[in-house]
Amino acid sequence: MRCLLAVFAILTLLIVPSADAQVASMLPLTIQTAQTGIVSVPLASFPAVDPVYVHVLRNGVEIPAQIVGEVLQFVARANESRYTTISSYWIVANTAPGLRGTLESAVPLHWEQDNLYQSSAASERGDRWFAGEIRVAGESLPIPLSLPTAVPAGSLLAISLTSLVAGEHRLRLSYEGVVIGVARWTERVVGPQIVTMYVNRDLPAGEVTLSLALSSTADPDDTLLIDAITLPEVRVPLPVLPTPALTPVALHNSMSGPSSSAAGANVLLITPALFQNAVGPLVQMHAQQGDLVAVVDVQHIYDQFSYGVRDPEAIRSYIRLAAQHWRPAPRVVLLFGAGNVRMRVNDQADDPTLIPPYLVTVDPKYGEVACDTCYTRISGSGSVEEQAIPDLSIGRFPVHTVAEADALVAKTVRAMTAPPGGTWRTRTITIADNTNEADGTPDPAGDFTTIANLVTASLPGYSREQYLFAPDQLYAKPPYYESPELLRSQFLRSFDAGAALVTYIGHASLWQWAYTTADGPTPFLFGLYDADGRTNDNRLPILLSLTCLSGNWANPTLQTVDESLLLRQGGGVVASLSPTGSGVNTAHALLAGGVVPALAGRLSLGAAQLAGLRLVAARAPHDDLLYTYGILGHPDVTLPLSVAPIFIPLASS
Repeated sequence: MRCLLAVFAILTLLIVPSADAQVASMLPLTIQTAQTGIVSVPLASFPAVDPVYVHVLRNGVEIPAQIVGEVLQFVARANESRYTTISSYWIVANTAPGLRGTLESAVPLHWEQDNLYQSSAASERGDRWFAGEIRVAGESLPIPLSLPTAVPAGSLLAISLTSLVAGEHRLRLSYEGVVIGVARWTERVVGPQIVTMYVNRDLPAGEVTLSLALSSTADPDDTLLIDAITLPEVRVPLPVLPTPALTPVALHNSMSGPSSSAAGANVLLITPALFQNAVGPLVQMHAQQGDLVAVVDVQHIYDQFSYGVRDPEAIRSYIRLAAQHWRPAPRVVLLFGAGNVRMRVNDQADDPTLIPPYLVTVDPKYGEVACDTCYTRISGSGSVEEQAIPDLSIGRFPVHTVAEADALVAKTVRAMTAPPGGTWRTRTITIADNTNEADGTPDPAGDFTTIANLVTASLPGYSREQYLFAPDQLYAKPPYYESPELLRSQFLRSFDAGAALVTYIGHASLWQWAYTTADGPTPFLFGLYDADGRTNDNRLPILLSLTCLSGNWANPTLQTVDESLLLRQGGGVVASLSPTGSGVNTAHALLAGGVVPALAGRLSLGAAQLAGLRLVAARAPHDDLLYTYGILGHPDVTLPLSVAPIFIPLASS
């Protein structure tokens, strides 16, 4: 329960010489609290400055402060961004007097919980997290509150919610089984809004649990997503937060290059400070290949472009700046760190986002999806949806810990510089879901076998193995398999022997490829935990997933099947081109028609991805694939060169 607004306040001390000076951004220090509160900064923190001329800024806008004795005080508030709860406050000094005013001592009681992610519906804030869902004649939603004082009858209560069905709604608020408030309204267009009601009885101070229920005369499927509840007339006293530590930090103008000693870089690695050392072997590898590499702390980017606050658009702006002004300019970008759609976390939960997803609402089925290529759509002047093709290759290492980072870097460097020899280098494996059901009915999603044949035909010079699920073919012979168990065992054995390219075509979820027999021992062709058993060691393929969701690394639940293959130590894949959203068979065929020939022609995975996206953009009506297909791993990976055996003739005497 969060009865008070959560806040993460970031405080940075910056002393500038005049009112006209540019306010520089710096790496901040942070304080964290579960409450909005009053921050007290000792005046001794800036002894050379007259406190009259000290200013407090948030998002570049000055907020009022007061001087009480030997401290500067101001109110820190939670960030209402969809990307974070963190607020960043800057303290500056110049020749103009700072804004002063009496600080408020209390805020309205606010209740909010993020229990349910609904990718197809937004809250008033713009995020997709809600306390819960209520339906007509369905279960009520409990609202636990901690009331600092008794709430008298007639008090106003505001409910932030999102409706999913247009029409007439009737929302009932109850306490101890008795209805204490009702809101009725009719709407033509669904979406977020604030509904108000007045409670008709007194509520006692202390812990109380209210409940919300829904009834409707318009639609039996009426559904509401409840976001937050506010009691504007119930005031909660603001606590005084712990005294922060303040540290001045110098700023580098990134327009002149990635650092004071470099004017440009053709490889840009963006990472949190946590992985600054882990990227070392990658930097060394690129340097040996003649590349200039920039390793940039993501917080430094936020400081320059979003006033120190996490914002994906800040990263896109930084990449645009680098592309326009650095010499050399980046040709490839690597995001080093995991991300998650759960970006608003309180101080009692771990933050799963190290590099945030760029979220766009383009998927016709799921709505909001993560789009890493949106970071490199930088030539257009408008939104990312107005630019079909990204300008640069970009990939992501979805690592959470230093151990994961070290392992994936070592795996990638080994695969890109010293892959083992053997016939695996010229082997490709294609696995496909069933084109027809067991009774012969065609799969409505399309003909997966035809795409499998298209892929194998685009790989001249490679040995090609196919595993095609065919439950409609009794006594099927390879490459067709009527038994999913037999197909699985043969495919896994082949995978562990190593291959240059593995392609999956068919249905999928985040955690499995295909849906076979529901009552079978393994109702899929490849599952999440199958990745844990892969023993192909350094014989690492590139994975092409022509399916739905199997690369949705930003989901709030578990690693996806494609992620697990990438992060697998002792096997798995070196990189993948994977979807974060849904897709259709015709568009997948176009994507493969661009990607596979490019890989076979020795182009990098990043270049092959762009070739596939161009083909989709030119011919497919389903342009959501332009945004949902991203690279997990390094965009510079290629299919390994074949190594032919050398035969030395023996001379006889």
